[in-house]
Amino acid sequence: MGCFPLEKPEHRLWTFLQQASPFLEHNHWVGVFIVRAQPMVNLTQPLAIGKFYKGFAHLALWTSVKQAAPRLLAIASQEKIVHSVIPLRWLGLFDRSEPRFEQMGWHPMVIHRCVAVLVRHCYWITDKQRNYQGK
Repeated sequence: MGCFPLEKPEHRLWTFLQQASPFLEHNHWVGVFIVRAQPMVNLTQPLAIGKFYKGFAHLALWTSVKQAAPRLLAIASQEKIVHSVIPLRWLGLFDRSEPRFEQMGWHPMVIHRCVAVLVRHCYWITDKQRNYQGK
């Protein structure tokens, strides 16, 4: 599984679309963690999922691939062990664009003993939606 880093917030959506589209055009999947970095610092309770952020469907609308269909996936921990091991500010040395890494506190090391993978149905994009230009 390959990954690519996201740009700073002001360029993030555009560069994401540019980087991810070739994957779809070559019949590869693109996975997007749409809860962002929030769960890394503020852990959720077992079987709870963080807030989803808007914008992940832009890739399906923007790409030239006709059969692109967003599907929501989530990994919900059912049982986990949490250890605080890395100072948040130390992580800022690796990613200066992440404001959470400027906070005091510790980044957890989470060992998931049991997880549930939650899968929703595909959202097929119609030609009308793909050609929508806004109001």
